[in-house]
Formats: sequence, structure tokens, C-alpha cells
Amino acid sequence: MISVFFGNDTVKVRQKAFAFVDDSKEGREVVLLEATQYESGLLSEMTGGVSLFGGQRLFILDTWSEDDTAYEALTDQLESLHESGNDFVIIEGPLLVAEKKKFEKWAEKMEETKKEAARDFNSFSLADALAKRDKKSLWLLWNEALLEGKSAEELSGVLWWQLKTLRLAATTGSAEEAGLKDFPYQKAKRSLSKFKPGELENLSRELLSVIHDSRLGGVETPLAIERWILKL
Repeated sequence: MISVFFGNDTVKVRQKAFAFVDDSKEGREVVLLEATQYESGLLSEMTGGVSLFGGQRLFILDTWSEDDTAYEALTDQLESLHESGNDFVIIEGPLLVAEKKKFEKWAEKMEETKKEAARDFNSFSLADALAKRDKKSLWLLWNEALLEGKSAEELSGVLWWQLKTLRLAATTGSAEEAGLKDFPYQKAKRSLSKFKPGELENLSRELLSVIHDSRLGGVETPLAIERWILKL
């Protein structure tokens, strides 16, 4: 059994993880392993029928993402951990959508603990990055916003609004004709050089399709839009 406790409130994540361990250990010995203790073959010993440690135990794998080799081995062997007779409690910091997916496939329990945002994330920074066609910044901002608790639905609305503004700027001769205030209109006009003819329409159709397919039970919206961003 795999239980994953993660999030950007690292203090509360650990509190919840160790409270869970106290409730679940049932007389078994608990083994705490940090990333610095990882060595080749360790996970195989923990998941094997006859463990190096002897008997059934509950293992706490504490922030193995701090070591690239340890974390890669962990994510590669999640199926083996899931099928093992031992239990595993994984403690991590914030996980991006793709990383969550890896754990969700094999974990029986996933519990995320977030801090209340110290500041209100400026969702329109996403719009600026899209207008500049700055894919790297847009991707980073997208994940930052999700980690701070913004919903994918709200953020996708901001992206759609920016695409609509750019399309209006491309097909009109003035802010008045576009029905926009002068500042965002002129800003959008300057950004048009980043897009080839027809691209804004294609991007808009693709974004709508992504959102629609997600709502029908396809790829979850956060991951689907992340993939859309990476294709810009």
C-alpha cells in the first residue's frame, strides 16, 4: 500500500504523514529513509518477499525528490511498491500535475496540503505571457498558479480572454470598434507580430477543444492545458 502526503505546507504535510503512520503501524517497526540513504537495490530489497530488513514493516520515504537518482528509482518502481506486502508512506513537497499522475496510478491514498496564499496570484500575468508567446514563462506561471490554489477553469478563462482580445485587435482598426479600452487594445496590437496569420484562430479552437474534452472525461483540465501550453 502506498500513501502519499504532499504539498507546499511542508510542516502540515509532515504532521499529517506521521499522524497517519501512528494510526497505521499496528505494532510493525517503522523505517524512515531519507534521500541521502538511497543506494542501488534498496527499493528491491524493501519490496521483495524476503526483505533485507526482515518481516513486514512500514517504510517512510522522506522527500526523495531531493536526490534525482533516488526519486527516479522511486517513481520507476511504484508498481512494485504497490504490490509489495509492506506499506509505504511517501512525503513530498508540492507536485506538478504530471508528477501527481505518476503517484495516483499506484497510490491508495493521496493527500495534498496547501498553504493559504501569502499573496493573491495575478492571473493576468498568464495573459501577458501568452501575448508575448513566452512559452517557458507561461508554463511556469501556470504551475505556480495551480500550486497557489487557483482553479484550472478560472485560469483557462484568462487564456481564452487574451486570445479573444488578440483576435479582436487583429480584425479591427480601433479600440472603439473592438469594444475594448485603448490600453489593452494597443497592447494586443503590439503582440500580433508574435503570431502568424490564422494562428490565433487555431489556438482558440484547440483551447476550446481541450477544455471541452476534459469536461467529457478525457485528460484532466490542468494537465490538458499544460500540454496545450507546451505546444505554443
